[in-house]
This record gives sequence, structure tokens and C-alpha cells, in this order.
Amino acid sequence: MDDGASVRFTWENPDPQDGDRYAWEVVDPLEDGLPTFVDEPTVTVPADASGRTCLRVSIVREGRGSADPAGVCVEGAS
Repeated sequence: MDDGASVRFTWENPDPQDGDRYAWEVVDPLEDGLPTFVDEPTVTVPADASGRTCLRVSIVREGRGSADPAGVCVEGAS
């Protein structure tokens, strides 16, 4: 979802298990972000002023994040 001021990302866990959580962070090439942890597979973030908003998500299971985080970008958000 892109309303111009924010972007909503949703994702699907291919093998959901009890206790799974998600660590997500906005991808910003100018700074390292700290992940935010959530229980549901959705998050809404402010749109990047550049017009491109990117997110990286890992499944956290038994205290460990997935080895290959997923990333996605939305174009045209501003």
C-alpha cells in the first residue's frame, strides 16, 4: 500500500511455526538500522523522500534470524 506518506509491507512465512517472530528494518544506504521485532507479518513505515522505500525482513525462530533475509522495494512512494 502506498498512500504517499507511508508504505505498508506484508509478507508470508513459508513455514510458520509457533513462536515465530519477524525482524525488519528499512534499508537505508546511508546508515545502518537496528531491526524492529514484530509478531505479525505486516508493517507500515514512512515513505522515503527519494521515492523508493526498501525493507529487509528475517524470520526469527528460536532466537535466530533467517540466514537469507528477504528484501523488497516500493517505487513511487514519496
